[in-house]
Amino acid sequence: MEGKKQHAKASGDNSLVQTTKIRFEEYARIWLEEHIKANREYRTFIHYEQLLRANVFPVIGKVNIQDLREEHGMRLIAKLKETKHAPKGINNNVGMVKSILNYARRKRIIFGNPWEFVPRQKAELKCDAYWSKKEIEQFLLPNNRDTLYPLFFVALHTGLRMGELCGLCWDRIDFALNQITVTRNRDKYEMKDTTKTKLKRIIPMTMSVRSLLLGLMRRQLNPRFVFCEEDGTPVDYGHLYRRFHKCGYGRH
Repeated sequence: MEGKKQHAKASGDNSLVQTTKIRFEEYARIWLEEHIKANREYRTFIHYEQLLRANVFPVIGKVNIQDLREEHGMRLIAKLKETKHAPKGINNNVGMVKSILNYARRKRIIFGNPWEFVPRQKAELKCDAYWSKKEIEQFLLPNNRDTLYPLFFVALHTGLRMGELCGLCWDRIDFALNQITVTRNRDKYEMKDTTKTKLKRIIPMTMSVRSLLLGLMRRQLNPRFVFCEEDGTPVDYGHLYRRFHKCGYGRH
């Protein structure tokens, strides 16, 4: 029997592909549990689950995975366009389904990926937007009494990401060498000893950043985290974007 299996794989025989019908929604949840939850960050698992539930399942969730065709992919794209999704968002949803189908193919649930040639959407090129020195001052000056002013200041003068700012600890501030070592990332779920790009970065401190951080260290409301609330609790990543916008981010 084992010899027949080896021969079937080598010859491309699909007779050993599972014939029991299974709905796409059911198999997608298996993929989430077996593949994503086991190998990716928890927030990625949550993000994919939300995309599937909001965008994909209403369109193809009840279709048997063995019956999916390229036209189902085009139908999903059309539906996402109707709901004003940008090309990047459409590609993220379609790419996720392609990954699920590739996983099903490897598990011999289906013989091939029927969405292999579903096209990517082309996005319009956009220019990077940078704040001028005047715009930075216009943002910082009205917020100089905000609890998170130090975080805003360091963010705008170093380019650190939100998760990197939330995960910045005193052991990564080197006042002797005037540099910040970025090795951690903290989101609303956990603290990770890695960055988004998986690379360690060295950020030189300007004199103004160094002076501000020295002042924070003397107060040191939290013995571990650099940025925190007045009561010493670490900054809540989940509310940080909201705080930025409340203070005027996006109006400059």
